[in-house]
Amino acid sequence: MGERAGPAPRTLEELAEIVGHYCWVERRIFELAGRWSVATEAPETRVFFSEVAPRHAAWSAQWSDRLPVRAGIDAAALVVPPPGPADEALAALDAEPSLTSRLSGLVTVVLPGLQAGYQAHRAGASPVSERPVLAVLALIASVSPGETASGVAILQRQLEGSDEANSVPEFTRDFERSFGEGFRVFPAVRPS
Repeated sequence: MGERAGPAPRTLEELAEIVGHYCWVERRIFELAGRWSVATEAPETRVFFSEVAPRHAAWSAQWSDRLPVRAGIDAAALVVPPPGPADEALAALDAEPSLTSRLSGLVTVVLPGLQAGYQAHRAGASPVSERPVLAVLALIASVSPGETASGVAILQRQLEGSDEANSVPEFTRDFERSFGEGFRVFPAVRPS
């Protein structure tokens, strides 16, 4: 009787690199949402960003806690942007003058793309060697869809009858295109 052949489990180094990217992205979302929360006069948007910032800071800390601690590995050096356009795209989103466009980019492109990346990781992760990572992914999966839905609802209310009703969707389409074929924060995540 032959054993089922599947992908080899990720090495500690591969998993550490991925977790470092997760930590960086979550920290970046925390920074952006925190800065945007004090830059908006719209109370509902201010509250949303004020809730997003500490949540993503906590998730960044969760990822940081899962970085390897052993001789020869500098855990802090692993917290870097993932390969691809994420760093430049998030900088461009932050530079966008319209806070409504920033909200749109975050809740219709960045957060759903991040959720999709996390779901793909969960689907292909080894339940044995990646148990601590799976715990964080499950925690995030239990909260992130509601966070995104809440942000989309706020965005829709802001756009109703707004002068930005045409410009924000156009910005969002252009922002999404900056990632190429969909928002792929972690293109290197392969199944374990």
